[in-house]
Amino acid sequence: MTEYTKRVIVIVPKGQAIAANARAKQVDKVGGGFTWTSELSPTGNAPATHYWCNWQMKPSEFNDLYQKLDEAIPGRFQWFELDHWDPAISKPTNAAVLVMSNPPLKQIMRVPISPIEIAG
Repeated sequence: MTEYTKRVIVIVPKGQAIAANARAKQVDKVGGGFTWTSELSPTGNAPATHYWCNWQMKPSEFNDLYQKLDEAIPGRFQWFELDHWDPAISKPTNAAVLVMSNPPLKQIMRVPISPIEIAG
């Protein structure tokens, strides 16, 4: 069994992402500084209003991250603890959690520009 037995989805407002990433880097020195990079908006279109992450972690990191976010951006983040650490088992899905967000948010999907559009 893995020691990474906690999994959360955390949503932060766009204006708080730098502070949240700085605190996440204190918890995960390797990748924590790049935690909130997935863009969200109420419509699913740019510009982003929020960023989100889906983080599987150790119980000690779980408590540490929550405390650090609460110190840096109190009341400005949404925290959803998933009911199982394994993404194959856990419910609700990421999409369901985003709908529970306040306001309801959707992931911004980028459509690549085709070579015809670039040449045109």
